[in-house]
Amino acid sequence: MAGIGVFAALYARHYDFGSARQMGPGYFPVIVGWLMAALGAAIAIQAVIRGGEGLKPALFPPALVLGVVVLFGLMLDRAGLVLTLLLCLFLLTFMSRNLTLAGRLLASVAITLFSMAIFVGGLGVYLPLWPAFLINGG
Repeated sequence: MAGIGVFAALYARHYDFGSARQMGPGYFPVIVGWLMAALGAAIAIQAVIRGGEGLKPALFPPALVLGVVVLFGLMLDRAGLVLTLLLCLFLLTFMSRNLTLAGRLLASVAITLFSMAIFVGGLGVYLPLWPAFLINGG
């Protein structure tokens, strides 16, 4: 985490930084990168000081997230934002072992509605909401 933060902060130096009043394209990634690096360093220092169990890497969560990101990119133009978000978010709920099927569906619908309110309603981002065959009638 610290390494990714340092990389992002250093890489973003190529962009205009701006100021807090007029942020340039590099402002956000530099600030977040350094915050991420500091947080990662704090976590690493705590882990060394406290000791504890060794890391038991899990392959499923990162593979699921990567697969859902790829699926989102492949589906968005064909299926529209609503169906793509619903499916991708539903798949991501399988990272939690505590959710029932109803909980998975409810979380997927709620986050889809929230995302659409932010990106489409609030920010005015234009994305196809539904598949073309539903809009064009076949």
